[in-house]
This record gives sequence, C-alpha cells and structure tokens, in this order.
Amino acid sequence: KLRELISLATLLFLVLAIPVTVQLVKQQQIFKSRATGDFNIGVNMVGITHSGSEDIDANLAEVTRMGGKIVRVFAAKDQISHDEASRRLDYFLTRAEAYGISVIVAFIDFYGSGYRPQGTEGFYTDIWNGIPLLNHDFFAGGYQGSYKQFVETVVSQNKQHSNIYAWEMGNELKDDRDPATFINFMRDVSSTIKNIDPNHSIASGMLSAGHTNLSPEALYGAVPDIDIVTIHMYNGDRGGTSDADWAVANGKAVINEEAGFSGSGDRTQQMRDEIDYWKSRGAAAILQWGFIAGGLGDNGFGDRDVGMDTLWHTDYDSLFALYQSYNGGSNPNVSPGPIASSGSS
Repeated sequence: KLRELISLATLLFLVLAIPVTVQLVKQQQIFKSRATGDFNIGVNMVGITHSGSEDIDANLAEVTRMGGKIVRVFAAKDQISHDEASRRLDYFLTRAEAYGISVIVAFIDFYGSGYRPQGTEGFYTDIWNGIPLLNHDFFAGGYQGSYKQFVETVVSQNKQHSNIYAWEMGNELKDDRDPATFINFMRDVSSTIKNIDPNHSIASGMLSAGHTNLSPEALYGAVPDIDIVTIHMYNGDRGGTSDADWAVANGKAVINEEAGFSGSGDRTQQMRDEIDYWKSRGAAAILQWGFIAGGLGDNGFGDRDVGMDTLWHTDYDSLFALYQSYNGGSNPNVSPGPIASSGSS
C-alpha cells in the first residue's frame, strides 16, 4: 500500500511539473532561436527618441526599406525628466512597431555625451582623452539614486511594448578601479529589470568583457539575467571573438552592436568581410554605428568617421545595397499609420 502511494505521489509530482518544464524548454528555444535564427543588419540611432516626429519616421522608413529590423537607442537625456524621457521612448516604440522594427534601449552612456538620466551628471568625474567618464562612486552605490529610478520608471511605463528587443544597462560601462563592484552593479540592475519585466531580454551593452578587465566567463557567468552578449567592434577588430564563442557555447545570443569602418571612401567590401566573419561566429545581428537616413541633415547622432550617411561619406548607396541583400530585401508587411500630432522634441 505504501509503495502504491509513493508511486502515485511521484506520478502526481511529474504531472504537475510538466507545465514548468514546457515553459523552461520554450524559453530556451526562444533564446536559441534568437542566437541562431534570422540574421539581420540594423542600425544605431542613439538620439532618435529625442528627435521630432518627421525625423523619426524618415529614419524608420529608410531602415525598413533596407530590411533592418533592429535599432538601438539611448533613452536618457540629462536635460529632461525621467517621465519625459519615458514618454518619448513610448512614442518611438509605437512608431517603430508600425514599421516592424524592434528596439534595444540603453539606459546610460559611460561617456559624458548627455545621454544620461537627469541627476547622474555629478558622477562623470573621471577623464580619458578629455572625455568625462562615469566614476567608481557610481558603480559602488551612486547608481541606486537617479539612475535606478530612471530604469524603474522607463521599464515600468514601457514594458507593454512587444517590440522591445532588449533592455540594456548602459553603453560600454565598466569600473576600472574594481571589477567586482562592477559585477555587483550589473547583477543588481539586471535583476531589477527582470523583476519588473520578465518578458523581454536584457543585453549587456559591453564593448567586450575584456574592456572591463574581466573574462566572458567571469562577467557573464556571474550575471545570469543577461540574455544577450554584445560586442562593439570597429575597423576589423576581432577582440570580441571570445565573447561570441562564450555566448554561443552557453546558450546566449550575441550581437555585434556597434560596427563600422573609418574613412570617407567605399567601405563596402570591408563591411562584407565583417558581416561574414561575425555571422560565422554565431552573431544574430550587426548594427551599423552612426546611421542617418540618406538625404537628411545632421541630427546630432551621426558619426563623421565610421558612420553611414550622405553628409560625410560617399558609400551610402553601396552600403545600403549590401545590407539590404543580407536582410533579404525590404522589411515586408509594413504599413505604418499617419504620424501622430504630438511627436517628441
């Protein structure tokens, strides 16, 4: 009798565990699909959420024509409140969804560019080549103030958007004084994001693990809530190869989140080689840095050196055709509605 009861109890446990097991398998399949599924070439338009509605639509339309399905933005701006930055992101996400485009949302820039939450300005006291950088005090606890409030506000108010590709703690963050402090920061913030919004991925925003004086295993192995390992590789740099290999081996997605070559001549063949290399390492996407849609003026988030535009470079059309060919043509089934009357500014 006892043996029968034990058998029944075991069977009941297994039956009850099935939904949990199915859900875990489904999540693993989603992450595996993102890591090995349709490859896409998207773009960085870091300040686009703070642009006017016409500029937003013109850029999104051009990315769509290129077949791009991913754009990366910097949501913060130190001249506006958390709520206003969140509202602008909400508007942009709504427009991007109409174009069939997903968005990577970065919360803070390591460099003193102004793309930082209001109230964090005082932490940019370290200097490198004349550029202000976030200091150790920020990672040691200063982030618990305005930065974390900003993260909580933006995620809470925008998590309903289905086209969030990933939330991102920040751009190329690191703490040279104490990598262990940096790991604690990454673990805390990624956990905070995941608790508010368990339905969207979290990207690292890293240039590479080595940039933080850590190995991929030491960094990503200690921050389990990171779903997407990022690298930023310019001018044929292969320093992120170990990150890509670690990500693929550990079931994480990997994207070369910032890419480009210096110069004003034709960089098409260089970018073709770059795309083929990172695609062969398992990257799910490559994002061109400093994109401004052809024919538009300087909107402040281009790049005169490695960017893609018709202002300072002569190879816009050839790069566009290259990216479109890898993307399989224009993004299909996109029918954006009219521009809303109250755009960002």
